[in-house]
Amino acid sequence: MRMKMIKPILMTSLLFAGTAYAKSGNKKIKKSNKCKTLKGCTNVASHILGQNYFFSKDLKGEVVLTKDLTLNKDNAENLYTEFLNIHGYTRVQVGEKTFKILPARDIRYTPTKMIRYTASEPNAIPALSDYYMVTFKLKHPDNARSISRAFRPFMSRYGRIIDASRAGSLIIQDTGKNLRRLASLIEEVDKPITDDMREQREIEAKRRHEIELAKASSCSSKGGHNHRENKRK
Repeated sequence: MRMKMIKPILMTSLLFAGTAYAKSGNKKIKKSNKCKTLKGCTNVASHILGQNYFFSKDLKGEVVLTKDLTLNKDNAENLYTEFLNIHGYTRVQVGEKTFKILPARDIRYTPTKMIRYTASEPNAIPALSDYYMVTFKLKHPDNARSISRAFRPFMSRYGRIIDASRAGSLIIQDTGKNLRRLASLIEEVDKPITDDMREQREIEAKRRHEIELAKASSCSSKGGHNHRENKRK
């Protein structure tokens, strides 16, 4: 009779112990995934995502997370690339699961993934803070120059935009998150050009040309004046 009573008690105790261990294990996992420095976050992200990272100098930067925010498989890539961006860094893929980390200001000298954007596949641009170079083919090629000029204020600090007027395309290098925003704006403004708009653009182009000529003439006259003054001396 005693043995029959002991068995349920023993099983209950083991079950409780197993539950307690699981909860303790979850706490350890959560604690280990809560990074406090950029270098620590790199180690955590590397472990969660199964990716390898290398960099030439020590990564500097503090990361402050709220109490319940930890990196996991669902958010690690998004959060980690955002942490890098906040501190002025970015990552560039150099192998299947290998990335190099570099200052974001050097991104213009580094080859990045190239993407040809199409409206049918907007998700081809990852929603991350990594940098990509994207080609946007315009429906109305005449818009290339005016769109590139109008979009410069919307670029991130190290982003850049080039209009390939002859090809009727825009080439933009920026973070994935900003590129997605710009893509939706391009869809909005890439409209047919009216005769009035074309005439206005011609007037503005002529005005800019005249301003450039005036600047060049002013620089030339100043240079000649300085040269004559030096000869007198």
